[in-house]
Amino acid sequence: MTSQAQLQIVTKRKLNLNGKIGPTLHCHLALFFITLWTVTCQAEYFSSIDSIPVLAIAEEDLIEWYGNFLDSQEQDFAVYRNFIERVKEEHELALEDPEAYLGNPINAYKLIKRTVVDWAAIVGNVRNSTALQALKANLTSLTSAMPLPDISELRGAAKGLGRLQTMYNLKTPDLADGVINGVYYGSELSAHKCFEIGSNLFEAKEYPLAKEWLQLVLKLIYKGETARIKTSGDFESDFDGDVGDEDITEPEANEVSGTEDKKQQTKEALDAEMSRNRAEYDNEYDNDDDDDDDDDDDEDYVMEDLIYEPRYGVFAPVVLYDWDENGNIINQTDIEKSDSLNNATSAFDKDSLTNKLLNETLEYLALTSLELGERKETEIYINEILDINPEHAFKDLLLFMNIKESQNRAAFDSLIDLQRYEWFANYSRLCQGEQVEQKERHQLKCKLDTHNHPLFILAPLRKEELHADPEIVVYHGLLSDKHIVDILEQSEAHMVRSRVGGVDEFTVRDVRVSQQAWLTYHSPTLKYIHRTVSAISGFDLSNAEDMQVANYGIGGQYDPHHDFFDNFDHKAKSPWIGNRIATHLFFASDVEQGGYTVFPLLNVYAKPVKGSMVMWHNLHKSLDRDKRMLHAGCPVVKGTKRICNIWVHSGYQEFSHPCGLVNDNYKSAHI
Repeated sequence: MTSQAQLQIVTKRKLNLNGKIGPTLHCHLALFFITLWTVTCQAEYFSSIDSIPVLAIAEEDLIEWYGNFLDSQEQDFAVYRNFIERVKEEHELALEDPEAYLGNPINAYKLIKRTVVDWAAIVGNVRNSTALQALKANLTSLTSAMPLPDISELRGAAKGLGRLQTMYNLKTPDLADGVINGVYYGSELSAHKCFEIGSNLFEAKEYPLAKEWLQLVLKLIYKGETARIKTSGDFESDFDGDVGDEDITEPEANEVSGTEDKKQQTKEALDAEMSRNRAEYDNEYDNDDDDDDDDDDDEDYVMEDLIYEPRYGVFAPVVLYDWDENGNIINQTDIEKSDSLNNATSAFDKDSLTNKLLNETLEYLALTSLELGERKETEIYINEILDINPEHAFKDLLLFMNIKESQNRAAFDSLIDLQRYEWFANYSRLCQGEQVEQKERHQLKCKLDTHNHPLFILAPLRKEELHADPEIVVYHGLLSDKHIVDILEQSEAHMVRSRVGGVDEFTVRDVRVSQQAWLTYHSPTLKYIHRTVSAISGFDLSNAEDMQVANYGIGGQYDPHHDFFDNFDHKAKSPWIGNRIATHLFFASDVEQGGYTVFPLLNVYAKPVKGSMVMWHNLHKSLDRDKRMLHAGCPVVKGTKRICNIWVHSGYQEFSHPCGLVNDNYKSAHI
């Protein structure tokens, strides 16, 4: 069982139990799930790897609880089935001649007795089941101890995968096959999970990446890869229809006239799009409107059983997965379900599960292409949809796209926007551990350094030079495992989502995906760090910020930024005097793949090495901002990245780091 200490942070998953258990029990379980999944989420999981293991602990409990519940109910279910079979026989006799049957007083008595006693007993047994009450108590205790992820978490995790693709040039099919940056980790994605990633990237307005994932789903369907469409890990698939082991074959030409031509046209478009380099989207993707929320406030109007969707100007349920104010999925309407039934006899004679996935994938692809301004591709997908269902609501979208330009509105902190910076190519290259060859690099050294300080005479510093001017150095072996464990234990209970901003204003943005805590220099470990940093740097740390401890999550990173405050005002009220003059970054973990700290404008990267410290200055000697010090924390591909930051401000440093006779801000004037 999960301890109270472990249950500090829990899930908000959505489970579909259609058609596999009795309706009465299904209703009661649904009530429990409503209770479970509507807990207000106070934690965040995708932004910190350290937060995720508790979900596995919670899931282990859920498996045990529901397993015990189903085992305990097995005998009761057998009794209920026998009773229903007997009643069914009596009911069939009654239907043959109701008047004659009910005219028999014994039969009338038996019917009344069943209604008053037998059925009431079954309903009461289900409602008052000891096992059901125990399950409810367990779920209540679980959700009261820890909040669960919601839909925003799912989209954040999807965007994390997209961020890895963008930075490391990872191919979508490789990720789906469990291959990350050339290494197979054995965690494959089914077609349904690929669709979920694509649809969540669409909702996050990462349209080019969404299109890649959705095209992969379509390709899997057309290839008939049934095993990739349904796997044992897909909960929804297990309860949403039965899929056999046989391959899903394409329809014969003589069965549906014109279908093969339409399919071939779509497949050719897919092959062309999948081979296109993602950078080509830059010319097509136009961000003219920054107001992303205008459409969210528009009301929906019902007209002839269709919902008016203002984003696309049609009367149709064009948003396949809509969400209510609590982040819960709104189920399909009766009209949509009816359409799904009609599609069973459509041009593509596949099982209902695959047909549903095909329809929704084509719909999302049509909307994605429309957002990207790709009218030709949009028309291909819409025609494919209409070939399956001529009365589909997207027939209005086909007319609409001819009279209205696509909106092309990117999300805040869009991955596509990041690629437009001139330093992005070098940023991506450095994150992969590659540098442009430079003559100056051959003059850099690794050496033992006493730093003219008595602390290091008997224990010299292991110094590695990464760049000469501006100076960037790494000091290895400063933190022991014991130090790191102590730091992580102190920070564990105080971790919150990292914010970015200025001196007195900080906000949560996707430019930094991590969690952080702040520690004062009162414990023995923190006193040691405070003393060591002061001895190495020569700075007066009485004007330093508390040490920041950070942990990076799924695709966790910190986009290129400067550590100094851009709009620093010396007259503004602040806990510190002056701007951030220097950064001291400790690596508290090794990282299996990714997670480098890089300087795109200086062609420098620092690989995370546990216990080491990277140090650099953010200001010139003149105390002007040194714009050359643009740096970033690369996305974590595999593993966990933990760091500690100490920022020192310029006040009280005039004797240890005096200004020069000549203003040296000219060194970064060209940036």
